[in-house]
Amino acid sequence: MSILGTSSKHFIRVLFVFSLILFGGIFLGVWVVYQIIPNAEEVPYAHLAGATMFLISFLCGMVAWQGIEILRVILWIVGKILTLGISKITPPSAIEKPPSIWKLITVSAIVCGLVGLLLGLNSADIKILSTTFDFFIAGACWGLLLFILGNMGWLPHVERDFK
Repeated sequence: MSILGTSSKHFIRVLFVFSLILFGGIFLGVWVVYQIIPNAEEVPYAHLAGATMFLISFLCGMVAWQGIEILRVILWIVGKILTLGISKITPPSAIEKPPSIWKLITVSAIVCGLVGLLLGLNSADIKILSTTFDFFIAGACWGLLLFILGNMGWLPHVERDFK
């Protein structure tokens, strides 16, 4: 029996995906901001917006897709990490995916578009409309990646009756 219990495979997969989303989202977001906005280092809050926009859009998309119960998944991961896998808590996952996974694309696009709009409004050097559109497209691509991960079963599903 492994140190993580019977759900070690599921835990490792969820931990890997969340780590990828966390660190990949930060680095990718900063890269996107510096590609879209010329002289981004001079724009107030550009670095902070880049580091957080994909993470916020992921969390908002997961809540839109599965409801507030997704926090159970995050708490399960944190509990497993803090107890070094000794915890007997069962993973909050279901066999069947919840419907409406397309919400990940929509919410990610809207959240990232709003970040672009706020950056455009915050700086006189940035064209508001084109920046908002570019961030909207970047968010839609991020949402599409999350959509693909969810359809492949790599995003966790909250245990709930979805019928």
